[in-house]
Amino acid sequence: MGALENVMEGGQWLRLHESSGGLVLPEEAVRPCMDQQGSFFYGVLSKAPVSVQPSPTSAVLCFLNPGTVLEASERTVVDGVLRARIIRDSQRGATGGWVSEFKRPVFDPRLGGAAQLLRLRGPPRSLGKKGPCYAFAC
Repeated sequence: MGALENVMEGGQWLRLHESSGGLVLPEEAVRPCMDQQGSFFYGVLSKAPVSVQPSPTSAVLCFLNPGTVLEASERTVVDGVLRARIIRDSQRGATGGWVSEFKRPVFDPRLGGAAQLLRLRGPPRSLGKKGPCYAFAC
């Protein structure tokens, strides 16, 4: 979801947008959500631990190497950390697992920090699709 900003006096209308333009909605039509469901694509920037459980303190199953492309089905904040549920990745081709979008927080873990995943705008165009995972060559 994009940023919300007050567009009319009195706080009765909000503008929902990704970058510019956007949709104007009545304030009562908007409610906070704890998670986002959908299809999200990421490129791994630095070695990222994957766990089976959503908690960022759960046991590490494996690591994703830099250059891996992954698809996630959910983004949510768990114990103050922004986490993504992995559907598949180009390294293992495996399904399942959770990874944090940020390696460490700067001041608020829900808002950003030292990134270990780079969110892509959509499925990688140049990588092609190969079976249940995304083909990737470094």
